[in-house]
Amino acid sequence: MQGTPPTSGRSVGIDLGTTNSAIAAVIGGKPCIIKNGKGKTTTPSVVTYKGERGETVLVGEEAVAESGKEESCTFSSVKRVIGRKRQDAKDLVADPEMLSALVEGEGGLIELRARFSEQHLKPEQVEDAATKLTCGG
Repeated sequence: MQGTPPTSGRSVGIDLGTTNSAIAAVIGGKPCIIKNGKGKTTTPSVVTYKGERGETVLVGEEAVAESGKEESCTFSSVKRVIGRKRQDAKDLVADPEMLSALVEGEGGLIELRARFSEQHLKPEQVEDAATKLTCGG
């Protein structure tokens, strides 16, 4: 029967929000938000790359704590710029530091300038890192 919720099995929902992310599951027939490793129900959607080559990737509260430090490169609200043109950046991002990291990439689409690389990052790459680490990957 279409549209009928499953009566057995497991369901998990992931909200990869622009500001925060959360994971929920159906446990005992009721939805529950799963706490992250810090015991909180949401994780900031922030990614920080540390090291000379950005070899260490931090997400969430750890990323927020490292943002602004000399050896870090932090991105937030990246989801807003996926698939968008550089010319639209001022309407999408309020943070001047984040705005300055946005460059025009292939096809005029926004890419991110990272201090540890001559190549630019695609917003999807940063979101992918956030997703993997938020979901325990």
